[in-house]
Amino acid sequence: MDRILLIDDDEGIRLTLAGALASLGYQVATADSGRAGLALAAEAHPDLVVCDLDMPAMHGFEVLDEFRRDDRLADIPFLILTGDEAMEQMRRGMSRGADDYLVKTCSAEELIAAIKLRLERKKSEQRKREEQVSHALELFARAIHDLRDPLFVILGCADHLRAGDGPETDAASPAPLVDRIQLAAGRMQAIVADILFLTKSRLHRLPFVPCVFDLRDFCHQLAADHEASHRLRFVAETASCPVKADPLRLRQALENLLANALKYSEGMVTLRLASNQGYEISVRDEGRGIPAAEQDRLFTPFWRASNTAGREGHGLGLCIVKSCVEQHQGNIRVESATGQGTTVTIRLPAASEATALATRQSGPLPPPAAKVMPYHSARPPRQGQRRQNKLRALLVEDDPLVRSVMRALLESSGQVEVLAEAERVSEARLLASAHKLDVAFLDVNLPGGSGFELLPYLQRGVRVVFVTSADEYAARAFDCEATDYLLKPVTRDRLEQTLLKVRHQLQARDPSAPPPQAPAGSFLVRTLTERKVVPFSNIRSITSYGEYTWVYWGEDERAMLRKSLRQWEAELSTDRFVRIHRHAIIHLEYLDRVEKQTGGRLHVYLRGVTKAIEVSLRQAAILNKKLKLFANSAESERTPPAEN
Repeated sequence: MDRILLIDDDEGIRLTLAGALASLGYQVATADSGRAGLALAAEAHPDLVVCDLDMPAMHGFEVLDEFRRDDRLADIPFLILTGDEAMEQMRRGMSRGADDYLVKTCSAEELIAAIKLRLERKKSEQRKREEQVSHALELFARAIHDLRDPLFVILGCADHLRAGDGPETDAASPAPLVDRIQLAAGRMQAIVADILFLTKSRLHRLPFVPCVFDLRDFCHQLAADHEASHRLRFVAETASCPVKADPLRLRQALENLLANALKYSEGMVTLRLASNQGYEISVRDEGRGIPAAEQDRLFTPFWRASNTAGREGHGLGLCIVKSCVEQHQGNIRVESATGQGTTVTIRLPAASEATALATRQSGPLPPPAAKVMPYHSARPPRQGQRRQNKLRALLVEDDPLVRSVMRALLESSGQVEVLAEAERVSEARLLASAHKLDVAFLDVNLPGGSGFELLPYLQRGVRVVFVTSADEYAARAFDCEATDYLLKPVTRDRLEQTLLKVRHQLQARDPSAPPPQAPAGSFLVRTLTERKVVPFSNIRSITSYGEYTWVYWGEDERAMLRKSLRQWEAELSTDRFVRIHRHAIIHLEYLDRVEKQTGGRLHVYLRGVTKAIEVSLRQAAILNKKLKLFANSAESERTPPAEN
């Protein structure tokens, strides 16, 4: 309920307005003077204030000034309601921060409309602020997520250095591990620098020091700094190009574009300068391109296209380019097609004729940005027989640097032999069937899918350990009976605990033996804290997931079990459960309604579940028959037996 404060020395007006507003559902407080109104506002913090001007002791404008000076009250909408119709008074009120100015001769409808408008505007602004805070927190969370992987590399290498057991080094020659630490730290530094730059840009606190220089010479020098790549060519379609710009900001923008083009393509990259009512600088590559459906998100912070998997990045480059270009009153456009490359064009205004004369007097151009040397991953897995008692492992991680450190951490434990590595689910499926494994170490967020999608393809008895930067999947991991859930960065001690769990589980149960049996009419499930028995009567529905099934029961409980729908059908009561699709079984006791869709398809809704489950045409007749039998059975159970 919105709270309104009325400040007026006329008791009759106060009572009349208070009654009218209260009848509309507003909570109304009144004060007969400015001082009393300020005291009441500080205590009750109203949603809106309606105040008279001509009051004894304290004028309405003074009350308004006090509201706007107090941080606790400054954002409260303030409406002036007065008998003074002078235009000058109205201007004074609005210039001092009033939200509206009404004369007492206005109708009740006009006053109420003004109050509703200001309250709605306040709520809209509050929603906008909340959305901005939510967006800022989301960006902050993504930044932290991107920093975790290089932090994991640094801590892992530091562990190896301290123990003297790194994969490619000994205590006397720590250079490879130091290189990894430096590369990971450089990645963290780049992320932090980009975040700070973007933050300062959004807050308009970014230094901007323009000077006059020749854009052709500038681009030529930039291309020369990338000469070692042998894949960059510079084409100038104009001679002298005088421009007034900040060379540091402009270089930052172009370096980002060139880095992206060289990273996401294997062919030539063209840097082109043209004159067209200003200047156009374009960077063209022959790479993978950007999917058309995703191009409207190109300048969203931390966003990366779906086809950039396997290439290092954190999704801030184009945001930074856009900020730099906008500082120069320019604009940017992107033209791209999947498999046909990408062209990013920056358009800048040309310098005036007067400033063009000063081109030769401009200061030196900024030095090239520091370059990070490419890192070569750890050597491939050892061939031949594994050592006795070592755990045979599959490692699935899409980041090559993280994967190399995780592999080194596993193998340096002396307990694990990594038989195969994969960076995406499709590769991992083939490797899982080609090797006899004891354990799989899986990342969650992978190119083209999720680590959870690999579970149906693992042989029975293979233990699963999730290794990820995202902690929100932990509950789901344990629902799938994972052995452990490790958050990056993983320490040596934490990994030792996990390997101990893996060994205990492998020794406790023969992989070829059937799973432990629950009492008749129930099934076993492991939650985060316990193993418990769930009666079949509690099951709402079951859906298939490869060789696994998701079982739903209770209000919001579920578990993934290695059990097919065919096996469930053999155990469940045919009177109570019915298969409505090749991927779904439902419990008739939880059925809420059946709806017929266009084309004759049926959708069923279960109690407490908003999402419908489709009934296949083949199973529709079976469902109708089961429903009739179930209804007759339920009716007979309610009918008392006849007395003899």
